Amino acid sequence: MRMSSRERLVLLSAVCASLAVIWPCVPTASAQEKAKEKAGRTEKVTLQYRVARDAVAPSRFVAVSDKGISAPLAITWDLPKAEDQKKEEFDALIKRLEDKQINGVEFDCKGEWLMRGAILRVTSVPQLTEEGKKRIKENPR
Repeated sequence: MRMSSRERLVLLSAVCASLAVIWPCVPTASAQEKAKEKAGRTEKVTLQYRVARDAVAPSRFVAVSDKGISAPLAITWDLPKAEDQKKEEFDALIKRLEDKQINGVEFDCKGEWLMRGAILRVTSVPQLTEEGKKRIKENPR
């Protein structure tokens, strides 16, 4: 039995749609595993929170270094269970920064770069730096 051109088109469309759904998942998993293997080194990282109204990186963290700031970071959290309370306090602080529109508050944390300047696995709850505390005091809104 021969397929009509219309049936072939429907079949081809279904195959392409399936590939489009599956394709991104396949390389991503192995790329993440390779990145984990390469990472392995925890280092101190200074993060800066950018609020929603910021044009550079709205509602995102960027890394701060002597070379400037990074692009918006994708952050994953890998915290010990014992730090759950600190993480809740940190999340509440971030919400207050958003509510008061306080931009550019800095935090120090420990983390592992899965992709330098783009993907960071945070291994300690970020703590306000002196500069971050000063920024909050200057903007009491």
